[in-house]
Amino acid sequence: MEQLLAEQEEERRVLTGSGIEEEVCEIVRLLNDLMSLIDDQKLLEKGHTEAKQKKLDDSKLKAEEIRVAACTTIKRSGSSPENPGPIPKKRPTDSTLIDLWKEKQESERQQEMKRLDVEQQRYDAERAEKVADRDLEKKKLDLQQQQFELERDRFNHQRDKDKEEFKLREKELILREEERKSQMATQTALLNC
Repeated sequence: MEQLLAEQEEERRVLTGSGIEEEVCEIVRLLNDLMSLIDDQKLLEKGHTEAKQKKLDDSKLKAEEIRVAACTTIKRSGSSPENPGPIPKKRPTDSTLIDLWKEKQESERQQEMKRLDVEQQRYDAERAEKVADRDLEKKKLDLQQQQFELERDRFNHQRDKDKEEFKLREKELILREEERKSQMATQTALLNC
């Protein structure tokens, strides 16, 4: 599960490495989401089978310990004809033992189901949190993109305004130069007359 999270984080890092997330068609995005869900389900199933095998191994080990303890107790009691030993307790019938074993199995199954439900809820909560984080990150990127575009538009507007002002000043200087030349020509003509 941690490996899956690491791969998803790496994929997100690669996609956002340039600062702008690449556009992905809707079908590819949906297929990627589907593959993630399938991988997650496989991981959950693998965890279930491993837990069942461990439980079975534990049950076999406990049964062997009980058998060994029972054999040891019988050997230690050392009953003889002169000393018959303690009066044996009434042995439970096979059906009683089977019923007890079934009850125990049912109890363990219910506990396992509760544990799996808690794990599923935790997994769902983590997944929802990741989706929320991803949505928040996307909103942040969208906001940054809008800010960038606003700054670019502001810069372009200021540049166009500066160009217009420069053209107006240039025309004003040309008009002043022409006016100065005409005044000089008029003064020269008045002086020559």
